[in-house]
Amino acid sequence: MIQTFIDSCFAHQLTFATCESMTGGDLASMITDVPSVSSVYLGGYVVYSEYAKKKMLEIDDEFLHQHGTVSQKTASMLAMKTMTQLCSDVAIAIVGNAGPTASSNQPVGQVYISVVYKNQLIERTFHFVGSRLEIKHQTCVQAVQILLDIIHE
Repeated sequence: MIQTFIDSCFAHQLTFATCESMTGGDLASMITDVPSVSSVYLGGYVVYSEYAKKKMLEIDDEFLHQHGTVSQKTASMLAMKTMTQLCSDVAIAIVGNAGPTASSNQPVGQVYISVVYKNQLIERTFHFVGSRLEIKHQTCVQAVQILLDIIHE
């Protein structure tokens, strides 16, 4: 599935970038397992902590206080900032709670994914079930599916 998305990026001459929180770079790892991806994948951010979100992507305190670190609004802001900073055609951001306990007022398995593409903001909310690793894996698989769907629309 990731190969299909990357092939589509080659075919459409699109670049993309990632911003991950709860997946901790797992999506970027899946992407960089594909040979020659560097001509379409510009890179990504792993902004696991609130501090990283503030420092690396300049998300301000007031925004995070109002929306929280795990929310659809935050995922969308991260996607937009990533696209702007890396000058990509497509940017995806992931935030959520992989467990093992509820945090930031979000239940285990709650995931928010946002994609910016062609001046569109696509927002998706999911609730995955399983262990921490299973939730992270399901999130990455779903993220790739969203990217595929968007490119093929």
